[in-house]
Amino acid sequence: MRIRQYAAFVILAALGGCASFNALQSGVADRGAAVSDEVRDTAEFALCKGITVGAWIRAYGNSPERAQAWRTLCSQSVVETPAK
Repeated sequence: MRIRQYAAFVILAALGGCASFNALQSGVADRGAAVSDEVRDTAEFALCKGITVGAWIRAYGNSPERAQAWRTLCSQSVVETPAK
């Protein structure tokens, strides 16, 4: 009889742990997605607004295709003005 009670306890504990693990995994995935979005935003800021004229000319000035790609990516963020 004790073995059955012990087995039932172990099974219930294991199943309860799965729910906790799934919640933890979901939280980690959500936070990971938020961090990835933040990294992308920072990269776009550096590329579109943080780049110097000289760096832009060296990276994009000699290639019309690359310059157009930069314009396509940055056209919205460059014309936006900061909120006051």
